[in-house]
Amino acid sequence: MTRGKIIYRYAQRVLFWAFAALFVVSLTRLIILQVNYQRDIHLYDDIRDAYATVQPAAETAPAVDEAASGGGEAGAGASVGEDESAGGGAPGDGDDAAAGGDGPDAASSGEAASAGGEASGGAAAPGGGGAAGGGGAASSPAPPGEAPVLTIDLPALREINPDIVGWIRIPGTNISYPLMQGESNQTYLRSAYDKRDASSGSIFMDYRNARDFSDQNTIIYGHNMKNKTMFGSLKNFRSLNYIFQHPYIEIYTEGSLRKYKIFSVINLEMDDKVYYNLRFTNKERYRSFLLELVSRTVADPGLAFTPNDPIVTLSTCSAGTETERLVVCGVLDSVVFDAAPDDAAPDDAAVEGAVPEGGGTEGAGADFP
Repeated sequence: MTRGKIIYRYAQRVLFWAFAALFVVSLTRLIILQVNYQRDIHLYDDIRDAYATVQPAAETAPAVDEAASGGGEAGAGASVGEDESAGGGAPGDGDDAAAGGDGPDAASSGEAASAGGEASGGAAAPGGGGAAGGGGAASSPAPPGEAPVLTIDLPALREINPDIVGWIRIPGTNISYPLMQGESNQTYLRSAYDKRDASSGSIFMDYRNARDFSDQNTIIYGHNMKNKTMFGSLKNFRSLNYIFQHPYIEIYTEGSLRKYKIFSVINLEMDDKVYYNLRFTNKERYRSFLLELVSRTVADPGLAFTPNDPIVTLSTCSAGTETERLVVCGVLDSVVFDAAPDDAAPDDAAVEGAVPEGGGTEGAGADFP
C-alpha cells in the first residue's frame, strides 16, 4: 500500500469520527432542547393551579370600582384629549434618554431611582396609585358576561419569591403568569419565577419601573416562544379583530385589579424611545408620546383617552431581525379594589385618575430584553 493511500484512509477515518461526534453532540443538544421545551410548556401549570383560582363572573358589582378617565369606546380612530386638570406641570428638559442600551444581553450601568414603593393601608389611585394595602389575595368580581376573574394568593407567592409583584393575564389567551421584577432586566431573562434556569424565562417588569404601577409608562417583557407560551401570542394583536375579541390586559396586585384597554400595536427597534420614556416632566410631553404611539400602530381600535391615563407596554421579540421588537400598549381603563378595612373611598385624585408629576426621565444604560 502506497503512502498516499495510507494517508487517504487515515483522513477518511478522522472525518468519519469527526462527523459522528458532531452528530452525537447535535442530537444530544436537540434532545436537551426538546426536554426543556416540553418542561417550559408546563412550567407554570402547577403555580396556576395552586395560586390562581378561577372564579365565575359574579352577578354583583365590585366593592370599589373607580374608572380611569380614558378607555372610551372604539371609534373611527384613537385620540388623545387635552388635559383637563389645572396646570400641566412645569416644562422640563427632553424626556428621551441620552444613550441607549447595548442589546438584550447588555449589562445595565446603573439603576434609575424608582418613583414610590408599594402603598399601604388604603386604596390606590387609578393612573398612578399604589396597590391597596391590608394583605390578602387579590380578587374582584366581574360584571355578568365578562371573562371569569382570578383570585391570586400573592402573599403565598411572595413566600416563594419576593420578586413577584403581581399577576398578569389577558383573558381569552394563554397569557396568565406571575409578574416579576428583578434587580436588572437580565435577572429573569432566563430564569423562572422560582429562579430556576428556564429558556423561556419569566414575564417581568422593567427594573426601572415603580412596583406600584405609578409610572406613566410601565414596561413588561416576555419571550416570544414558538410554543405560544409567555408572550408568544402577542403577535396575534396585529389583527384588529383579535384586539376586539381580547381587549383587556389585567394586572392583579395585592388588593387591586388594574384593567388596561389595548390601543396600540407597534413593530419597533429595541433602542426605540418607547423603552426610555417611563415618566414625563409635564403632561404635554406625555400627550405627544401617546399621540405618537397611536400614529405608529398597525391596528387602531379607536380609543379616546387623556394624558391623565397611564399605560402598560408589553414587549417581546419579533420574527424580524434580532433587534426588532413588538409592543402592545394598553391604557388604564379601570381599577377595582378589594374593600379596605375602613371602607374608605379613594380621594379626589383617585377619582380623577391623575398621574403624579415628577420622576422625570430615566438615565442612560438601561438594558432591554
